[in-house]
Amino acid sequence: MTPPLRKQKDTDLLWDGIQTRMLYLFSEGVKKRGLSMKRFVELTSENAARFYHRYPQKGCIQPGSDADLVLITEKENTKIHVENRKSNLDYTIYEGKQLEGKIQIVIKSGQTVYKNGKLNAEKGSGKYLV
Repeated sequence: MTPPLRKQKDTDLLWDGIQTRMLYLFSEGVKKRGLSMKRFVELTSENAARFYHRYPQKGCIQPGSDADLVLITEKENTKIHVENRKSNLDYTIYEGKQLEGKIQIVIKSGQTVYKNGKLNAEKGSGKYLV
């Protein structure tokens, strides 16, 4: 990885971008620049699953695959504010940015873990895949 992540602190700082990444790509790529939904899915799930040798357990919707889904509505927008983020950082480079779309529901292994702004998952309930 470039730059290399030499310390745990370096790795921890990456998490701030993850919360916004998918919706940012949807807003800027799909809504504003014509990125196809097929390509959006490849970039946000399928390619990562293939890279880490988790496909087809992850990265696709088919019988036998994990039921991990993110549902985004196009009918609402999201304005980024640091106080709404799940991060230890007291800033975000996206502060005040208006994104087209809103994440409504996140499903992990068939269980709804996020719905309409409310997290319903216990800390540590995820699984390290790499």
